[in-house]
Amino acid sequence: MAAASRGMTLVELLVGLAVASLVAIIVMTGLSAMGATHRRGLAARRSDDEAWLALAAIAADKECRDTTTCHKRWRVDDGLAYCREHCQPYTNGVASLDVLTDGGSPETLTIRLVLHDGRLYERAVVRR
Repeated sequence: MAAASRGMTLVELLVGLAVASLVAIIVMTGLSAMGATHRRGLAARRSDDEAWLALAAIAADKECRDTTTCHKRWRVDDGLAYCREHCQPYTNGVASLDVLTDGGSPETLTIRLVLHDGRLYERAVVRR
């Protein structure tokens, strides 16, 4: 009786390695795509947070009546900057800043911030 062969032949080993390599390539491609999507989402949230923080800072400045501690000038020039004696950058990516007054009440303001990618943020402010 012939002895049963044990183990794999070289061809079987190479085919197994090729299949395992293909599975690994597919998994790595999927993980890479998920990572890129996650990074884009984080960047979008970060710019979203920066826009809301800029709106909050502008609103706090516009709500204030004390001229010695408030009323910085806000400027949009390749990003948002606030100026007292010297202008300092506040955030990037801002295309325009509009401060609109309500026709019935000059105490009510609407602050509108538009980013370069077209996203619009608004906040209403009532001056005290």
